[in-house]
Amino acid sequence: AAPPRAAAPAGARGLHGPATLLRPRPPPGAAPPRLEAALALHARAWRPDLAARARVLEALSTCVARAGDPALAATFAAQARALRAAPATPSGPWDEADTRRLLDAFEAPGRAEWRATFQSGITALQTNDTRTAQTAFERCLILRPDDSAAGYNLACARLVAGDVDGAFEALHAAAERGLAHFPERVEALRRDVDVALIRADPRWPSLSARIDRAERDGRAWAADTVVAVPDGAVPAEGWPLLVLLHGDGSSKEIEARGPWAAFAREQGAVLVIPAARYVSDEDPRRGGAWLSDAEDLARRPWRYVEPALDDVRRVVAAHPIDRARVVAVGVEAGAPVAFEMACRASGLFSGVVLVDGAVHPGLAAASAPAAAALGLRVEALVDASAGDPRAAERLEQCLRHLGFGAERGVVRAAQAGGLATQASSIASGMLRAR
Repeated sequence: AAPPRAAAPAGARGLHGPATLLRPRPPPGAAPPRLEAALALHARAWRPDLAARARVLEALSTCVARAGDPALAATFAAQARALRAAPATPSGPWDEADTRRLLDAFEAPGRAEWRATFQSGITALQTNDTRTAQTAFERCLILRPDDSAAGYNLACARLVAGDVDGAFEALHAAAERGLAHFPERVEALRRDVDVALIRADPRWPSLSARIDRAERDGRAWAADTVVAVPDGAVPAEGWPLLVLLHGDGSSKEIEARGPWAAFAREQGAVLVIPAARYVSDEDPRRGGAWLSDAEDLARRPWRYVEPALDDVRRVVAAHPIDRARVVAVGVEAGAPVAFEMACRASGLFSGVVLVDGAVHPGLAAASAPAAAALGLRVEALVDASAGDPRAAERLEQCLRHLGFGAERGVVRAAQAGGLATQASSIASGMLRAR
């Protein structure tokens, strides 16, 4: 027969009505299973709440101390103190000028001129100085031939100047440079009053159909993430996971056949290669980059970081992944996206490797200090033979500012020919560590 229920005290109520059962109190000093379960949940949270985790650790410390295990209690208490001491914001001297110097150190040649020229073209276009605007945007296309935004604005300048044929020529060239893969540019083309004459022209339906087709193909391409799963039996702890954000000019299709794919197979790791969001070709499989520039990441992180994280979420949900061995690798413009992704999901990523790319301290300020407190490991390699000779130093100063000490934020200068070899060696160490 079932044991009799304990009587509820007068007036006691449960979650859905009068209480009918009183649970016995745990013995003094015992660690309640619920606290252990809560700590396990916090440990698996992608975006951990440091204060909440600290409270659970403090409660566990009290319980195990009462149970007579002072060493374990001290461990829990020390972990809680470390979390409570973690700064909520970056520390140390750093200002906008430091950010600009850091980003400039990793910029491609001619990028500063491109920014200034592009802005002068926009200003000229706004004041109907079409000759200056055309000259500026034509110069932008020399500096960055893959720039569909400059192509679109060149079309606008030509149209305002009465050169409809030249405007169509510029728009078809912009379509070849991937115009259809930027929703805001397509929306402007379809609705902007400045290009109404384009939409009224008999040639518009053909151009519109071309853009529609490329837009549909681009959406399907972006949704098809490369996922490579190792052969053989699943290890008891699950597979390690490597997330690759490739370098400029590459694509997920190219990387799926490249050295990082071979490296993942050697490591017995699941490989995830999300689609880069800055596409510079009508056919995105021919290659692109993760960003037009780091400032665009700061303006619109939702365009770059969240889609990549969504891809990782789907893989983690679908495959047995060892949550202690999840590493991101970001190459060139993929580096700041990889860093931001790892900081935002610091409960998942154990390490991130940055290959000849910067981070954006203004954007990372919201998540990097907590990631550093939780032990995210950052290692960066900087090409010592190109660009600013102080690039590695500036990146290291930035990581210190964001909370990554010398043991968790390592920056090394390397020769261009050895970057890939050193990066794979670092990633191998991270994937093997538990």
